[in-house]
Amino acid sequence: MRIFTEAYQTEVSAEAERLKSLTDVYRADADVYKTESESEQIRIESQVKVQAQEIDYLKAEADVQIESLKANVSVLLKKIELLMNAQEAAADVQSQLASSYGSSVNYSAGLSDSSSFSLSNSYSKSRSSSTSYNENVSISN
Repeated sequence: MRIFTEAYQTEVSAEAERLKSLTDVYRADADVYKTESESEQIRIESQVKVQAQEIDYLKAEADVQIESLKANVSVLLKKIELLMNAQEAAADVQSQLASSYGSSVNYSAGLSDSSSFSLSNSYSKSRSSSTSYNENVSISN
């Protein structure tokens, strides 16, 4: 029986060694997969960081463009306001010129006791323009 026990013990030892080797192979495979997954995680995280930086850059660039466009719109609005003020002033001047450019024609006829006849014809035309310039200077002590 001792022979059977020793044979059985040898078989068990051999199987244990085989299982230990197999476990070592699986452990090595697991370590390889772990290393690969860690490197893949690092690669993906770095890509995410690069893309986040690119997004931040593009956002900042868009913000600059928006501010530039706002400034351009503001300048255009001021120009429109100045143009409208100039047109209003020109209309005022034209109105003043039109009202002062009136012409009048007077006709009169008269008869006197001495049997004379008089006919008078008068024609007048006027034009005016005015330019004013005001300057305020204040001196404070």
